[in-house]
Amino acid sequence: MQVRAGPRGSALLRRVRRSENLRQLGQNWIVIRDSWSTPPEGWPVGLWSVPYLASAVPGSGTPLSWLEGSNCQRFAYGVLALFGLKCPSLRSSELWEDTVGTVVVDPPQPLDLAFFNKDRNPFGAHIGLWVAEDEVLHLSREVGRPTVWTLDEFQRRPNYRMLIGSKRVLKDARLRAGPFTECQGSFLQALGY
Repeated sequence: MQVRAGPRGSALLRRVRRSENLRQLGQNWIVIRDSWSTPPEGWPVGLWSVPYLASAVPGSGTPLSWLEGSNCQRFAYGVLALFGLKCPSLRSSELWEDTVGTVVVDPPQPLDLAFFNKDRNPFGAHIGLWVAEDEVLHLSREVGRPTVWTLDEFQRRPNYRMLIGSKRVLKDARLRAGPFTECQGSFLQALGY
């Protein structure tokens, strides 16, 4: 949910401003809902200020940390890594076609990848993460920082108007990510992994 200060959002902003889960992003206010999954180590301090960098693709290593700058896909992969999940380092169209580390799902669950584009072509698709029903966490060139949009907000933008589909990282892929804490295992088990 994205909350913006303004005439219509003022009362809501006053109500959520007292919440510990409120993060300010320049002109934007992000409410981290209690229903969202929380990484075992918590959300990193710099998560909400990660700058969009088109050249910072998965596997590029530049900048060294995804928290210092990412494109949409590297950002999604970084958030998944907070939960011990690792995606194959593929471009969006290759990731959409992948059947080794991911699988197409419907309906999506939290932490499933969401693919958006101007049409059904996965080449150059924008990637985000489902955090709740009708809420996708993503990093876009348009906003420049992480944000959460509803499907309606995506559909209002020509470059993101089409939801191509959703994919889930498979169990075998998560095992390649390294050891899990008991908390991570319980969370993933609750999601059906």
